[in-house]
Amino acid sequence: MNPLGFADKSVMGKIKRNSSTSKAWIGWVLGGVVLVVALGAPRHQTPLKGLNNPSRSGGSSPVSSLRTWVEEFRQWTQSGLSEESCIQSLSQYYQDLLKLTPDSQVAREIEQRPGQANRAFFEARQDLREGLFRLYQKGAYSEACADQARNVMRVLRYTEEYIAEHGLKVPPYNEKKPYPYLAGDRPYLHLARELSSFSPKDLKSGDILLSRGNAFASAAIARLSQVDGQFSHGAFIYIDPATRQPLVLEAHIEVGSTIRSYEEYASDGNARVMLLRFRGEEGQALAARAAQEAYERLKAAERSPFKVVPYDFAMDLSDENAFFCTEIPYFGFKKASAGRVQVPLYLGRIEPKNRNFVNRLGISTQRSFLPSDLDVDPRFKVLAEWKDISRVGWIRRKDAVLDRFYAWSDEYGYQLHGTVSSWFRKTVVWKLRRWPLFSHLLQSKFPLNMPQSVLESITVLNALGEVLEGYLETRDDLALKQRGFRLTISEMESQLDAFRLEDLQRYEASRGNKKQDSTPVYFHHVFRAGP
Repeated sequence: MNPLGFADKSVMGKIKRNSSTSKAWIGWVLGGVVLVVALGAPRHQTPLKGLNNPSRSGGSSPVSSLRTWVEEFRQWTQSGLSEESCIQSLSQYYQDLLKLTPDSQVAREIEQRPGQANRAFFEARQDLREGLFRLYQKGAYSEACADQARNVMRVLRYTEEYIAEHGLKVPPYNEKKPYPYLAGDRPYLHLARELSSFSPKDLKSGDILLSRGNAFASAAIARLSQVDGQFSHGAFIYIDPATRQPLVLEAHIEVGSTIRSYEEYASDGNARVMLLRFRGEEGQALAARAAQEAYERLKAAERSPFKVVPYDFAMDLSDENAFFCTEIPYFGFKKASAGRVQVPLYLGRIEPKNRNFVNRLGISTQRSFLPSDLDVDPRFKVLAEWKDISRVGWIRRKDAVLDRFYAWSDEYGYQLHGTVSSWFRKTVVWKLRRWPLFSHLLQSKFPLNMPQSVLESITVLNALGEVLEGYLETRDDLALKQRGFRLTISEMESQLDAFRLEDLQRYEASRGNKKQDSTPVYFHHVFRAGP
């Protein structure tokens, strides 16, 4: 096989399609270095194996198909899930599904029964949630079990989307005509078994919408917890009693708290949205009071000098003078229950070994409400989940990039290093944003309370992310060409690990070489260990 020529114009062309500003980013970050790298076939590509079916005692035996695996898993969630089996069995199921690659049998199932397989994996997540709720009712649902459940939820969702992406005929993404939120049919929209349809009129006060944005910062939030998640934003629904129209209560980095119509919310262009509702009549009544409390707090802020509740960069749940997105429902449930009900059931753990990036974002706490915490809170029922299948591959690549970002930070002490662009933004732009005339000219909004370190870190993260995603997209396209299937999330991470080693060698060689262009470096200029 001839080696794949991975030249500057190929990678940068893909990066350019990912972001209209990437040409400027790359110029500032890498100093306009021309990159020419000859790479062969993926060196760390996982062999195309099928799934292994674990015996619950810890051994393993082969299974013949995705269908067999998911049926066995669903049966276990309905009859075998217990306090004792939760951690060990879920851990084994997670490891099995994480190893999934499209061998001939799996490929045939995806091609022959994609709709059935896609729905089966959504139903598997619903069954797991019901099983976790039964444990919760018995007082047997531990945080350790929740951690394993989140891992399994994540790989089940990846598998469901991977099946839809390859097996179903989905038109390419159309930026001018995006697919509407919580609308359509499978594989875009999956509804709970008791629902036959959904419209915004079905929303109730106290419902929560989790979503996943397209930016690298969104991927960073989704992967911020000690156990990775797949959602980056949370919104709280309040039904206006006068108009009966749903209002969406949110907090955004750019503007602080907001109250918007559902139609405005649905125009944000997110790639994934999930609708959750508190179970039971009492639970829904509590949720409605929580939404009322949150709405009144945000309306009161409109009468303040700031007109909004400022964004809480520290993610400090004890500070009610500033809110981040999921702090709004947290506040509402706390007030409505007089502190007796905490949402979520288990707070996310922000405990990286290397806190450099977290500290630069201004996050001061080790426990907070991260959006994906609700993915494993069984007190909430998932009524609907929607995703734009034409974009789930993009999200998977960004997840892999941020997985490696955090892993390299913890394992090797990597940290972001400033660039000319980030220095300009954290000094000149950061100061001029306070001038009304200049602020109107900015494409991006910067709140007055945004720390300089946040602006700098997001600037460098975007540039780094575009380089890594550009490389990964090329490898992903090669996998599609060679075997008819794109890389799985595990294969993507292996590709990036190999790329890190190659780029580290070039960086170390360049440090003792005055002719910088003779040893081109991709990203270690801006993300590495040490000074």
